[in-house]
Amino acid sequence: MRDHRGQAHLHRLETLAPDPERAEPQAGHQASPLRTDGLIRRGLSTAFAPGFTAPQQVVDDARAMTYHALIATSRAAEDYLGQRPLPDRLAPLAKPLLVIFGERDRRWRASSAESYRAVAGARVEVIPGVGHSPMLEDPPRTADLLRAFAGSGPVQKILEGRVDRGPGRSTLP
Repeated sequence: MRDHRGQAHLHRLETLAPDPERAEPQAGHQASPLRTDGLIRRGLSTAFAPGFTAPQQVVDDARAMTYHALIATSRAAEDYLGQRPLPDRLAPLAKPLLVIFGERDRRWRASSAESYRAVAGARVEVIPGVGHSPMLEDPPRTADLLRAFAGSGPVQKILEGRVDRGPGRSTLP
């Protein structure tokens, strides 16, 4: 299920780029000379729950992207998700799946997490109080979910089948 706010997200990303009014910015042109931390954070705001401040590293990484990289990445993600819903892509893989959504996600409705229940054996978790980036907004809760999932039955069975071939050389069957 695609959230109708996807286009608004793309527009937000475009505001991070230099001269969004210009049809073709110079190749390789970066947003850094023209955008303040505040403007970049505002452009990134949908990636986080309201009130959460984007970490400086995220701001710096966004600033370092060229206009073309920023827009091409966003459009490619939109195209990919528009072709076929992610749960439909994951279902045939028949692998353990943990889906983590933030309750206050402004890019995808938290209720869309339910569509992942169609994937056999999927574990769906919605973390209260966080947005689209739970690993940045609440690392301890996100890590707890990941640790619990890694120790769960289906995942543990895969890990127990590990063949040790010496230091740094283990393989999964």
